[in-house]
Amino acid sequence: MAHRLPVELWTQIAFYLKDGTLSLPTYARVCRQWQLVFERLIYQNLKVASEGSEVKRGVIPLSLFRSLMSGSSQYRRAFVNWLQYTITTPHDIEYYRAMKLENRRYSERNAIRDANDRAFSTAICSLFEILEPWEANLKVTLSISVRGRDKMLEPETKEVEDLVQWQTIRDGEQWVIPPYHARFPERGPDMPRIACIGELLFEDNYLYQGIWSGATLQIAERCVALQRLYVDLEEWVRPDHITYIRERRQGVASALPRLPPTLRSFELKGNTEEPWSNILPGLDLLAGRDLDELSLNLRNLSLTLRHLKLSVTAVAMDFLFPLDDNCSPTSDTSALHWPYLESLTLEALPMCLPSGEWLFDYELHPDEEQELPDPTTGLDIFDNELMQEEAEFVRHKMRIEHFHRLFISLGHAAQRMPAIKVVRTSMIETPSTTLDFNSGRGATDFEGTKPTLKFESQSGYKPDERVAAAWRFSLDDLEVEDRGPENLIHVVQAKVTLDRVPGDE
Repeated sequence: MAHRLPVELWTQIAFYLKDGTLSLPTYARVCRQWQLVFERLIYQNLKVASEGSEVKRGVIPLSLFRSLMSGSSQYRRAFVNWLQYTITTPHDIEYYRAMKLENRRYSERNAIRDANDRAFSTAICSLFEILEPWEANLKVTLSISVRGRDKMLEPETKEVEDLVQWQTIRDGEQWVIPPYHARFPERGPDMPRIACIGELLFEDNYLYQGIWSGATLQIAERCVALQRLYVDLEEWVRPDHITYIRERRQGVASALPRLPPTLRSFELKGNTEEPWSNILPGLDLLAGRDLDELSLNLRNLSLTLRHLKLSVTAVAMDFLFPLDDNCSPTSDTSALHWPYLESLTLEALPMCLPSGEWLFDYELHPDEEQELPDPTTGLDIFDNELMQEEAEFVRHKMRIEHFHRLFISLGHAAQRMPAIKVVRTSMIETPSTTLDFNSGRGATDFEGTKPTLKFESQSGYKPDERVAAAWRFSLDDLEVEDRGPENLIHVVQAKVTLDRVPGDE
């Protein structure tokens, strides 16, 4: 009678057997009916390794993946929901383990890095060649990570411990090798466009070899039906490697306009990008330029998204809805409209703007001001006593106009978002000031819930008339709980129920 059971029941049985003592392929070999049922679980989540990788239990080499999904076995493509692809490059260039040899010429264009880049490019192209004929309706989630095989020093370098610390190297940028992440050759990747990938995830950038920021988006560009993209670029970089930091940021900025128009969810996790000590000016990520290409292109991308989440990513406070010096909308905002956007999250905002300007100041006594290092002296700043002591000051004095600008910009933008459900902002460090907007449209909210807007600050922030006008509420309706200043913290909570949902006419 067992063979007469419906497929749905066999599927439930297979689900309970998947954690048993026998492997699923053992059941799949019993008969044709069992094969189809158990293969749905076997190939649902696959771990695939590039050619030349050490294949571990539960991981299949790319060549086997090709044969399992081609020819008479093409039907298995429909079973794949999640594909985790690990690329192994020949060399593991460890993070901040090497410095340049004295009186020798080092170049980042060397045989070690070139070999890794070729292996990375070949591995990506090989996978995409396999996926090219897959049907567009499959919508597979693809996760890609890169790790090196053999630990190796680059030519003209030597190993030194603790190169993340400025004290170990007196000449700073002149000697310490910047981090390496896999990238495509300069002529660009020669890989086909594929339609079967619905979600693309890049993780483990800090734990393993990682992928260069621009290369992640070059891969995404080839996924022509992509709906969700998650890019984790987390890594700490020595602040004297400012050129590397700017190039990493530019790698994302310049590639954003080429992402597929099908994209509906974009999540970017960046980096704090701060100086050696908070007593120094912040890092100028824009190289003195007025145009912030990343902020501009993120705004343009957001116009077609349903979900946008930026974590630890420095952007202009009015990146979404540009304002003039008086925090009034600029003339070029009339065409801005977000017809699909449902959620906007600015999580763990850095403490500095892209220009390097701090969002919070510290208070000093007159005699302490004389002790501050002069950043114009270059590397001589490290001879300063405060720097030798690795001093940090408490930055608690809010530059309030920056936060007014952020919340005014979000308020004006929200009026052009007919589908918006939530808007949230938070800071990466204390003191924090947050905004939390809930439209009441969420599935977890009971019917008839009115839209609410909440502010919570540890720096005494309260919205002003301009913020109220942007969000269309009256300051008289704002419920404020001011706990007063205490130990450099001034907690203020403010809440208002809006008369109408932003975006509703």
